[in-house]
Amino acid sequence: MKSDYYSGLEMFVNRADAIALAQLLGGDASFVNEVPGKIDGVTVADLKRVAAAYLTPANRTWVDRRPAASQK
Repeated sequence: MKSDYYSGLEMFVNRADAIALAQLLGGDASFVNEVPGKIDGVTVADLKRVAAAYLTPANRTWVDRRPAASQK
């Protein structure tokens, strides 16, 4: 995830956009520099906790798509 984050900031316009959004939405443009540390802070236990909360049978949706019969 960090590699993808850094890759997204390579172009100047993307970096400027990230800084502007951090300032606009969070009131602190320097948050852009904190994101890699936040990513590092996510643990396996965090992922399991969130998965258990949201990936439940009650939240499941599936689509049973069957192709139409051939028009021969």
